[in-house]
Amino acid sequence: MMSHNHDEDVRIPDEAFEDQLLPTNGAPRNNEQELDHIMALSLREYNLQQEKFFEKQMEEVKQNIRQRTELLRPIREKFDKIGKYDAKVKEIYDILHYVFESFELLIITSYEFDELTYTNLMNIVCKIRFSERELAIIKDIVRCEGQ
Repeated sequence: MMSHNHDEDVRIPDEAFEDQLLPTNGAPRNNEQELDHIMALSLREYNLQQEKFFEKQMEEVKQNIRQRTELLRPIREKFDKIGKYDAKVKEIYDILHYVFESFELLIITSYEFDELTYTNLMNIVCKIRFSERELAIIKDIVRCEGQ
């Protein structure tokens, strides 16, 4: 058998050296200024995106308000017209006016009245010549508690 000398397999150590930092002559400050500049640009871009998002949201809200207002316009006109001559209709509309306004302003999607109030309201509302569509809109907004 051949003998194997393990000393021959060991590598000679690398020569030791010392790291030294080179003078920067103000480079870190330039890096800080550059980072500040990048952050300012990022902040401006973020604010611009937020502003665009807010404007888009506001336009959607305005559009929804316009749609709801237009939806209730003929109903309000009938209540206004008949309410001038009929005290009960005026009284009912005085109650529903705030419900309709809250609906138009996107505060509510519907409003529930107790059963007695709902029945009294709908008895008067059903006597007004609303189209089936208008009556369905009113019934979608004005609801009876528990139904």
